[in-house]
Amino acid sequence: MRKASPALIGVFVIVAVVLGVAAVGIFGGGRLFGETLRYVVFFDGSVKGLSVGAPVTFRGVKMGSVAEVRVQFNSGDGTVAIPVYIEIEPERVRVVGDSAEPDAYARIAQFVERGLRAQLQLQSLVTGQLTIMLDFHPETPARLTGYDPRTPELPTVPSSMEEISRTLEALPLEEILTRMNKIAAGIDRLVNAPEAEQGLRKLAASLEQTERILSDVSAQVTPLVAQVESVLTEADALLRKVSANVEPLAAEAHRALDQAAVLARNTDERLAQLSASVDQAVAETRTELAATVAETRAFLRNADRHLTPMLVDAQQGARHGEAMLRPESAFRQQLDSALAELASAARSMRLLTEYLERHPEALIRGKKK
Repeated sequence: MRKASPALIGVFVIVAVVLGVAAVGIFGGGRLFGETLRYVVFFDGSVKGLSVGAPVTFRGVKMGSVAEVRVQFNSGDGTVAIPVYIEIEPERVRVVGDSAEPDAYARIAQFVERGLRAQLQLQSLVTGQLTIMLDFHPETPARLTGYDPRTPELPTVPSSMEEISRTLEALPLEEILTRMNKIAAGIDRLVNAPEAEQGLRKLAASLEQTERILSDVSAQVTPLVAQVESVLTEADALLRKVSANVEPLAAEAHRALDQAAVLARNTDERLAQLSASVDQAVAETRTELAATVAETRAFLRNADRHLTPMLVDAQQGARHGEAMLRPESAFRQQLDSALAELASAARSMRLLTEYLERHPEALIRGKKK
């Protein structure tokens, strides 16, 4: 039996150690000897779906992972807290424009003062897995529990689903539906009220009568204007002739002017008669319109007293719904993300169904390589 060489065994061990370190460095993200910052966060609601190893991200960039999830019971006051311990990799944050190199924990503390908060986010709608997202929320206060004084704590903010749940719970849905039913009933009564139909009929009749009067006046004035224009044209022609031959045409010009004066007097009399008729018709129309307007105003004042509170309630309900459905709202973003996840799941199911239709034996033998 040949004896193994100690030098060969040593070389083999060294190569194995080097390969192991390289594998850890490649597949473990180089964290074998890297520094990590350990923090604790406390969430008010349930952390169902948050498991050890879940990513901790900052606006989509992975900054670390969840290291441990515990349940902490305080025997003094009977409160229960769920501390979630996370590990952040400081080398993933590069600070530019600052010559000083503060401690990593001090740098995170500065970020917390500027509004850095931790928030639970849904990682996958299909699996229900949660992730922790870090982002700046300067409008929220830094609320710290102090349950674990040995570990630095990051403040948290409620998740989008918790805010939506609280908003829906705070909305008086039953009262809103009752008011909407009252509004619909009031509008139906207003539209089908006999007073509204009668007022519209009177207004239409008054407008029709006014239109007839104006048509009559136009029919009578138009021929008079045509006659006056014709006379003036003849007078202008006569004046031209007079200017060429004054003495022979003087008598004819006087006669034409006399005819024009007589026609003008007749026109003035007829216009005066027409003006009196128009004034009388306008006065009658004005009286009818005044009565109709008074009835309409009384009807509208009565309708305004009933419709104003209804419209205010409808506007409040519309503002709540609009705030929830805005493109920049968290609810809209979560809904879009959920629809995208559902579409992806539907495509996966379709591919699986098509494969099983082509290879039904895969249910027994498994998928062929």
